[in-house]
Amino acid sequence: MKRVFFCLVSLLFFAVCAGMPADYSDWRFTGDFRIYHHNKLTPEDAAAAVYGKPVRKLECKILPSLENCADFNALFGYAEPVSRRIAVVVNRIETAKAGRIQFGVGADWLMVVYVDGKKVLDTREMGGNGSAPAKKTDHVVDVELARGVHTVSFWISSGSTTWSVAAGKIPYTKVIYPAGKLKYGPYITDVSNNGAVVSFITEHPAPSGIALRKRGDKEFRNCWSHSGYQIDPNKRVHRINVDGLEPDTVYEYKITFLERPDNRQVYHDRLFSFRTAAQGFK
Repeated sequence: MKRVFFCLVSLLFFAVCAGMPADYSDWRFTGDFRIYHHNKLTPEDAAAAVYGKPVRKLECKILPSLENCADFNALFGYAEPVSRRIAVVVNRIETAKAGRIQFGVGADWLMVVYVDGKKVLDTREMGGNGSAPAKKTDHVVDVELARGVHTVSFWISSGSTTWSVAAGKIPYTKVIYPAGKLKYGPYITDVSNNGAVVSFITEHPAPSGIALRKRGDKEFRNCWSHSGYQIDPNKRVHRINVDGLEPDTVYEYKITFLERPDNRQVYHDRLFSFRTAAQGFK
């Protein structure tokens, strides 16, 4: 009986472990977080950052950890809200062996994350972090790395008032963010001479929107399904207000989705269209 029980426990253990990479947590931050602040810093500055070398010859603040949501306003002495504040944060990750690792990040309000100069997360395309204050569980970076030391860097832009950042180890998260799949719609309502509403339903919650252009134009512009001022990844029912259009004009659009965690934009294969109302229509 004991042997049967041992076998069952062993099978359960291996079944659980089979769903996760054995080395996902076999890494560590090897240094302090170096934080450079200047409001003209760009994501390209973060991509090019090297640990131990000043970014744009700036002095840096140093924090040993970002596990518990660091307040950058306090760190840089902002007692009152000011215009957008920008920082670049740099550290190193050491992996004990080649394989996939995960870490969690959050930043109030916009953030681009790089590992060895390669972009692995960009919350600008989702309209922001999604919650405030930031938590290290807000977003998962899941990346494959060779054994050794790697540079991780963040470009961070504040919210209108708050400015917080968190990063660190998190429990293993199975990263499955399927691209949205259209279930019902789209439907066109509230057509006027300068706008319309496009509505549709996806099979599961997904960050969704439309790519819109005037017939005859080459370029599309994105209009996202928002909640407040950010793209909402938790909605199935999407209602997108489109304005600034020309009267009595045909517009073409595709349903589009953000496929996470890398926010790759994908499109429904069909091209839809509608016509705005004529000038003076009431």
